[in-house]
Amino acid sequence: MEFLRRHRWRLAVALAGYGLLALGALVWPIGTYGPSQSFREGALLAGAGWWITFLLSLDGATAIRMGGHAEDWTSTGLRRLRRAGWRVIDHVPFEHRDVDHVAVGPHGMIAVETKYTSSPWGVGRAALTGPVRDPLGQARLGARCIRLLLKSEGIEVNVVPALAVWGRGREPSSVAW
Repeated sequence: MEFLRRHRWRLAVALAGYGLLALGALVWPIGTYGPSQSFREGALLAGAGWWITFLLSLDGATAIRMGGHAEDWTSTGLRRLRRAGWRVIDHVPFEHRDVDHVAVGPHGMIAVETKYTSSPWGVGRAALTGPVRDPLGQARLGARCIRLLLKSEGIEVNVVPALAVWGRGREPSSVAW
C-alpha cells in the first residue's frame, strides 16, 4: 500500500496515457482513413509493454541496479590513481555493511561510499540532504570500520572518508571529503 501511496501520481499519469492510447486505437473505425487493425493491435501491445516496464521500474530494483553501476564507475575512476602508486580494493565486507572502495596509496587511505541518485542533493549546515539518509555518515562509518580493522592488526593509520555521487540529481562536484 505504501508503494501505491508514494507513486500514485506517476501511476495515474501512466494509466491515463495508456488509457488514451488504447481508447483511440479501439474507437477509430476500421476501413476509414486511420490505423489498420494490425497497427491498433501493435499499439495496444506496445502500450501494455510500456506500462509493465514502467511498473517494474518502480519496485526499487532499478535503484539497486543503478547503484551497482555507480560502484563500477567509481572503481574505474579510482583505478586511474594506479599511475600515482595507489591500489584500490572494492567491496570490503563487514558484518552489517560493506565499504564500497578502499584506496591505499603513498599519502594514506581513503574509504569511498558510492551513491546513485536521480533526485537533487543539497549541502547545508555541514550535512548532505537528499534521497539517501546520511550518506556522509555512512562514509565516515566505513572509514572507521577500516581504521578499526587495521588497528586490530596493530596498524595505526588515518582513513579519510569520501563520498562519490552519480546520477542526474548530483551537482558537478560529486566527491565530498
